[in-house]
Amino acid sequence: MFLKKALLITALAGVLAAGVWVKVLWEARANFDKAEQFLRTKDHIKAIAYYDRALRWYAPLNPYPARAAERLWVVARRAEKEANISLALIALRTIRRGYYASRSLYTPGTEWIRRCDARISVLSAKVSGNENRTPEVVPAKDAMPDSFWALVVVAGCVGWIGSAFGFIGYALTRGTAGLEARKAMLWGTALIAFYTLWVIGMTRA
Repeated sequence: MFLKKALLITALAGVLAAGVWVKVLWEARANFDKAEQFLRTKDHIKAIAYYDRALRWYAPLNPYPARAAERLWVVARRAEKEANISLALIALRTIRRGYYASRSLYTPGTEWIRRCDARISVLSAKVSGNENRTPEVVPAKDAMPDSFWALVVVAGCVGWIGSAFGFIGYALTRGTAGLEARKAMLWGTALIAFYTLWVIGMTRA
């Protein structure tokens, strides 16, 4: 009985993890597609804003953050050729900010961050009128995610998974395939609430 329940919990955890990954992929793709639409109409500011959102929905094997970074780099290079240094700096700093906001146990996109640091230094020298001086590459201040919303993300994720385990462990009635209505409602409500909290935290952190 214990082994069966443990396997059920493990399977549910796998399904939940897969669900999280699909959610992240879906949001990243949706924002990337919107950015592409705005880029085609040359609304660069809105395009950058949606590429930034696509960058922040980072997950391993999710291709859209890297694609968003590539597009932002192209926007920056084109803006630089058109002498629009301000727009170029916005695009480059968006790449940095997006990857720093996505970090957890490690920082993704370190090569992109390094490239942006170097280019930002060059463009900043042009803005200050010191373009003839060899630029000193000084990384910009590390953009940490908002501490409060980062805690909300963690609390939402832990609470969501814990509620799922609680639903299996306490709401499922023993010996039948049915649900104990009161406990099912309690744990189901908690699961939905924590999941919503996690999504909100992900968009704000």
